[in-house]
Amino acid sequence: MKKHLRFWLWALIWTVFPLLACNLPLSVSSEPTPDLFPSAPIPTVTISSETVMPPTSTFLPTHTLLPTPTLPPGFDETFDAGLENWKDLFILTTRAPGGRLTSRIRQERGALVFEMQDAETYLYRIHRSVMSPEMIVEAEVSVDGQKDNGFMLICRADETLSNWYEARVSGTGAFWILRYDRALKEREKKNPYVQLLEAVAPPEVFRVGETNRIRFSCLENRLSLQFNDRGQVYLVENADWHQGAFAGFGVYTYEKLPVTVRFEQVRASQP
Repeated sequence: MKKHLRFWLWALIWTVFPLLACNLPLSVSSEPTPDLFPSAPIPTVTISSETVMPPTSTFLPTHTLLPTPTLPPGFDETFDAGLENWKDLFILTTRAPGGRLTSRIRQERGALVFEMQDAETYLYRIHRSVMSPEMIVEAEVSVDGQKDNGFMLICRADETLSNWYEARVSGTGAFWILRYDRALKEREKKNPYVQLLEAVAPPEVFRVGETNRIRFSCLENRLSLQFNDRGQVYLVENADWHQGAFAGFGVYTYEKLPVTVRFEQVRASQP
């Protein structure tokens, strides 16, 4: 009996020993180990021989200059503040070489005053506001001293001040509507002022020695002038210059001096 048990014991040992020597598991059924820290799959990187330039960044700060503010079309100047919105004084003269004037311009109590001492001199102030060629220019103005001299209202002036229309009014009530064309002087040696109309306002319409309100309209092919919102409207029908977009005013002198021209208001509007 003992020999029989010893035989089966050795048979069992020789059967189990090879399994242990090969490091084989005794059981093939086990629970999978849980993945407590799952990670995203790593993308495949493909290396290419092509040279790729990095894209231009759109996140870098840029320093863009703001556009120069533009003025709205039209203006209403009462001369109680600075004149920053007006272009530099434009001078035409035959008696003040190099524009060296002895005349004086000053602001006082809501008015712009020209004390003129230079003969044959034309001074212009043009506003920076860009308008359409259809414009109306008005002023409240008085002339004291030698009243053969006077003032101008300007419409449709171009950027280079080479062309415009003007209504020129003396302190006596005589007036002219003219076209200024610099090319006539530079190319043809002619007077750049082309007269379109000449007349005299009656005394019941134009008040000599007092403040008058002047209205100069430049609409399509028609130029018109009216004094103190009453009486006759003086017309020019063949105004074919339509490219200017600026308005302004000025003063002029002939031979007799002195004269003082006082502007209390100048305004321009579009109909």
